[in-house]
Amino acid sequence: MPTADLADFQRDQLATTGAVTIDEALLAGWPVDLSLQATLGQPALQVSNAAIDETAGRLEIRGKASLLGVVDVPVTAVFEDRPAGTAFTLTADMPEAWHFGQSFPALASGFIDTLPIA
Repeated sequence: MPTADLADFQRDQLATTGAVTIDEALLAGWPVDLSLQATLGQPALQVSNAAIDETAGRLEIRGKASLLGVVDVPVTAVFEDRPAGTAFTLTADMPEAWHFGQSFPALASGFIDTLPIA
């Protein structure tokens, strides 16, 4: 879906529900199989307090979401038109005290849980 169409869809959704939902139905059929369930452990990402910015070929959605078991995480979702299709990037600003073991209990006793996250 071109970013211009996606922007209209997300603006309508924001006006109707007060939030923007990025889910697997929205991402279905993209060149790369994006499975939110596999990567984030949840089938959808609901962005509250959302702000939508659109420029030519680029859509940016900023707000807060529950992510990896942490509530109100500042997130930025970017959709960009590229020659091979639309690219999707999600950036999350996890709390400073967050560590992998909080979201992935199997990692709580391993060295990866002690790695600093910047």
